[in-house]
Amino acid sequence: MMRIGLFLMTLGICSLMLFRYIGSSLNPDGTLNEPYALIPIGSTLIISGLIIGIIGFIRLLWVKLIKKSVKPQ
Repeated sequence: MMRIGLFLMTLGICSLMLFRYIGSSLNPDGTLNEPYALIPIGSTLIISGLIIGIIGFIRLLWVKLIKKSVKPQ
């Protein structure tokens, strides 16, 4: 699960970097062209990656704690 979280956070960071790389431009008629959709997509991917990563880390700690407390006979 932590790998999925890391993957989602990487995609989110790439999305925000792509927004900065593409940039925005102003047409002669006054309209603004910018890839605005990349901002909420990147933010959502980063936040969901953090949540999934934290859940995976807690789950890993929980499993290790259970294995320590239950000793084989």
